[in-house]
Formats: sequence, C-alpha cells, structure tokens
Amino acid sequence: MSTNSNNGNKNHKDALISYYQLRMFIGILGFFLSFMLFLTTFLLNDKCPFKISISHYYYSFGHIIFVGTLCIMGGLFGTYRGKDQKENRVSNACGILAVLVAIFPTQFKGYEGDVYVKILY
Repeated sequence: MSTNSNNGNKNHKDALISYYQLRMFIGILGFFLSFMLFLTTFLLNDKCPFKISISHYYYSFGHIIFVGTLCIMGGLFGTYRGKDQKENRVSNACGILAVLVAIFPTQFKGYEGDVYVKILY
C-alpha cells in the first residue's frame, strides 16, 4: 500500500513541477519578446528597429516572432489552470487577448515614413 501512495505523491509532485515549468516558460517568453523583436529587426537592417508600439513589429521583419510568440503564449495561458476559478478566468482571458493581438495588430498608419521617424527621433 505504501508503494501506491508514494507513486501517487510522485505523480502529483511531477504535475506540480510541470506547472511551475509552464509558468516559468510563459514568463520567459513574455520577458524576452520585446528583446527578440528588437534584435531581429536590428540584425535584419530594418529602417527603424525601435517601434512605437509592440504591435508595429507585425509589419516588420519580426512578424513571425511576434505572431508565433503571442499564439504560443495564448495557448499556454488557455491551458493553464490556476488555484481558483478567478485565476482560471483571468488566464483564459489573457490567452484569448494574446491571440487577438496577434491576429488584429495596431493599424499600419504611422508605421513607416517621415511621421514615424520624426516621432522617434
């Protein structure tokens, strides 16, 4: 009998570790998203690697990183289950909103041209 309870505790402990890893992965993606976007646009010689809004990276060389990371984060937030019902709802809302930002970025107006450069520099 003690073998089954130890096995159950081990599975529970593994599940907790995987949730900690999931939360850590979400945090790392969110933290490094802006750095990855800037670095990509800078290394690929974008006209202006600093954007007014993070959504403006949708129209740059960092398009794939922007959309991909937000969709991955949306999926991770959608599958994450918190400690209570309120945390679950917030997590699900964050997941939906992350995917919506990836699908519907800010408008193109102001992305390029003299107005864009004057605002930043």
